[in-house]
Amino acid sequence: MSITQVVEDVLRFFTTYTGSYAWAIIILTIIIKAAMYPLTVRQFRVIDQMKKIAPKQKELQEKYKGKPEELQRRMAELYRDNKVNPLGGCLPMLLPLPILMIMYRVFLNEAFIQTLKEAGFSIGFLWIPDLSKPDPWILPILSGVTTWVTMQQTATDPAQKSSMIIMPLVLGWITTRLPGGAAIYWVVTNIVTIIQQFFITRQMAVPRKGVS
Repeated sequence: MSITQVVEDVLRFFTTYTGSYAWAIIILTIIIKAAMYPLTVRQFRVIDQMKKIAPKQKELQEKYKGKPEELQRRMAELYRDNKVNPLGGCLPMLLPLPILMIMYRVFLNEAFIQTLKEAGFSIGFLWIPDLSKPDPWILPILSGVTTWVTMQQTATDPAQKSSMIIMPLVLGWITTRLPGGAAIYWVVTNIVTIIQQFFITRQMAVPRKGVS
């Protein structure tokens, strides 16, 4: 049995339990994000560390412009002195990609959706009559907005924030071509990430308050 079939079986189980394909997607998305929470914490801790040393990084880049070897050595010293592993946040960022690909394969499987329809389950959600079809407006806007918020949360260089407008717009446009189920998965993933970031930020702030 393939991983895709396992995901379909899980979605079918939650759809049977709730009577709604949309709620099955939402529940599974929350479970996936909850399972990845420890990695998310690790990612945001690395991001927080990178934000703290960002001014020093910029200073070194300006000071050793045109001297790549010296810059590389100074940057390595900066990371070592501040106990920062710039690669420490890579795994949490890369791990969701295969999961995303698997989920999208499920959402694009018309045969799977058809079995839910034939079983009499609801495949609509709120204003969307059929989650196997794209939503041209609301979900793309939500996709773009929530993506922008998550990118702002993970930005380590203020100078990059202006360029972050492009990615949410592109993802919003892509969402207009994806099934509504895929769009709901992406939007809920972003919303849960935003909530997790809020609590992680508060947790990381407690030790600093205690020290001060």
